[in-house]
Amino acid sequence: DKIYGKKIRKYIDGKSTVYQRKIFLEKLTPREIEVLKSYKVLTTSYEDDLTLSLYSKFDDKYIGILPAYINKISKITGIKIKIENKGKVNYTWNRIYDQFEESKIDFLSLAINNENRDRFLFTKAIENIPIYLLTNPDDKDQKLGVLINGKSEAIGNMYFPYNEIIKYPSKKKLFKAFYENKVNSIITTYSFSDSDDKYVYRMEEIGNIPITFAFHKNERILRDIFNKALSVIGEYDRKKMLSEINYEKRQNLIDIKKENLKYLFLNGIGCFLVLILIGALIYRVITYKKIEKLAKFDVLTNLQNRILFNEVCLSSNEKEGLVGVLDLDNFKNANDKYGHSVGDLALIEIGGILLGVFDKKSTFRISGDEFYIFQENVFNDTKIDEFLNRCKNSKLLEKYKVTVSFGYLFKRKDMGIDEAFKLADKNMYVAKKILGFSKYKNGSFY
Repeated sequence: DKIYGKKIRKYIDGKSTVYQRKIFLEKLTPREIEVLKSYKVLTTSYEDDLTLSLYSKFDDKYIGILPAYINKISKITGIKIKIENKGKVNYTWNRIYDQFEESKIDFLSLAINNENRDRFLFTKAIENIPIYLLTNPDDKDQKLGVLINGKSEAIGNMYFPYNEIIKYPSKKKLFKAFYENKVNSIITTYSFSDSDDKYVYRMEEIGNIPITFAFHKNERILRDIFNKALSVIGEYDRKKMLSEINYEKRQNLIDIKKENLKYLFLNGIGCFLVLILIGALIYRVITYKKIEKLAKFDVLTNLQNRILFNEVCLSSNEKEGLVGVLDLDNFKNANDKYGHSVGDLALIEIGGILLGVFDKKSTFRISGDEFYIFQENVFNDTKIDEFLNRCKNSKLLEKYKVTVSFGYLFKRKDMGIDEAFKLADKNMYVAKKILGFSKYKNGSFY
């Protein structure tokens, strides 16, 4: 894999794209084929959004879900797509939006609101991204900060009175105003679940936004061509893109830390050689930790995966506590009816609730919609009831009619961990026979 893996993956991706392009061309009408041939280059631009598209100055490129899809569409259609204002920090989102209105940019990713719906044409949604209301609980001012003409403004208009909304021209100014307490809340697609800020601010998921591409009214055929290109991008490509995006974001974080180390070296000329050795050691530790996390943690839910679960099992045979297996009900139906992006949102929701109730070291996503729990020295139903109650109160799970079946028992020292999980798994299948949010334990294992 180290020597040939990249070449093999590139070869397979190339073959996949050739096949997708063939299917795409077969879907086009004669008029669409004629229009497609007339387009050699299209222009677009990105919102520096942390989740959708983030500029990495180390690689001189944008990373995120939008760049990934646009790159794929470019390969399928054969149209070169040029990114305007690439890496120019003085270009605010408001200025980019104005350029699109003036037809200086061919297409753009925009929120679908009443105003935009009347003025532009939209493709089908490529993803549904969770959106959060971030609030400073100590601030009495109820002002909301949003990005002008951004997706946050569209959501903000749904929840807040007009006179309580303050608009900012760039993401940088928006976050600066929030940190300086000029606004009490902001709407963002950036989750603080892995950040120290989660202990300072209150974060609440208030819905999700469909990510779409907007075209001018006279570009209906071009919009239809994009829709047909999107229709041949399969679930494998989607998951692969999401996996690569998460890796790129983590790598970007490593690069930022590496650059900070470089500045540290410049400030310590007297200890230059020592700092180089320390910096190299820190960088190797950071890199190893990041790679280790990628290997042992589930990218979607941030829970521990089967690799860490196996490690825990090796050291837990003589430990006591709660052993639990839970599975989502109606998950496949929700996936089939609403799409895999909704399925992902349900898994993320369950992962977040688990982390809010149980220790992070005690929770695992094993596969698909199956989760394991081993919490040491817990011998009552309190945490299980709290978990199920939070699930019952989840608007997202209620919306897509997803429930949870929880099988568990209380393990003693004389029971092996493998045997305990097998019994908990059987209990989970008993719980599945009970409608709604259900739990079942085998009474003989108190």
